[in-house]
Amino acid sequence: MNIRSITTFILACITLAAPAAAFAAYPDVSDSHENSRAIAYMHINKIMTGYPDGSFGPNIAVNRAELMKILVEAGGYSPDEHTVQNCFPDVPATAWFNRYVCYAAQLGWVDGYPDGTFRPEQRVNFAEALKMILETRFKYYEVSSYVDSKKYFSQKDYQPNWYD
Repeated sequence: MNIRSITTFILACITLAAPAAAFAAYPDVSDSHENSRAIAYMHINKIMTGYPDGSFGPNIAVNRAELMKILVEAGGYSPDEHTVQNCFPDVPATAWFNRYVCYAAQLGWVDGYPDGTFRPEQRVNFAEALKMILETRFKYYEVSSYVDSKKYFSQKDYQPNWYD
C-alpha cells in the first residue's frame, strides 16, 4: 500500500464518506477502485483536484508538498498566499504549494530538514506522512501526558527501513 492510499484512507476516516453515486471525475479512478469513495469526497470538497492532465494518479506516490496541501485543505484552512511566504529556500514564492507548506511551517506543523530545506518534490515516506498527519491534527494536544512512550517503544523494536 502506498502513501497516497494511506493518506486517502486516513482522510476518509477523519471525514464523512462520499455518497455512493457514480464518480467519473478522473479517468484513472473507476467506481470499483478501493478508494473511489474517498477520492470522490476529496474531489467534491476540493481537498484534492488531481493533476493538470485530468488524472488523479491513485497509484502514484505522494510527495511532501502534495501531502501538505492535502492536510491543510482537509483541515478546512485556506492560507493566503500573500501572508505566508519565504519559509524554506527550496519553496519558491511562485510555487503552487508555497502557501500550504509555509502555512504549515508558520504553525509549527513542519520543520524541514537539518540543512534548512523542505524538499517539496521528494516522495514522502511513511514516517514523514504519519508525523505530518499527527502534527496537523493533534498539534495542540499534550500526548506525552497520556502516553508513556518508553513503555510501548524501545530500541529493540527498531526495524531499519520500516518507514518506507
